[in-house]
Amino acid sequence: MSGSSTDGTCPNCGGDKYSISQDWKPFEVLSSQCYDCGFYTYTKAGIDTLAELNLERAGMEEWGDEELKPLTKPREQTKWAKNNIKNYF
Repeated sequence: MSGSSTDGTCPNCGGDKYSISQDWKPFEVLSSQCYDCGFYTYTKAGIDTLAELNLERAGMEEWGDEELKPLTKPREQTKWAKNNIKNYF
């Protein structure tokens, strides 16, 4: 198992039945659930369209010393992603 979990205080109701879970394989995922009031959080996975991706790149302007220019096509998915990534949507 690649994850961990802990308990905390709910930011919504202040209750102590607040569970926080984290996993980092195959990518970083964080979720929480309050068993007092129902407040929850989760990591949502998705893939931007090319237009959305280029808007994000334009807003970032640079990555370290590299200028993020618009792309004509996104980088290809890995073999793992082609077979599994939709399970996370």
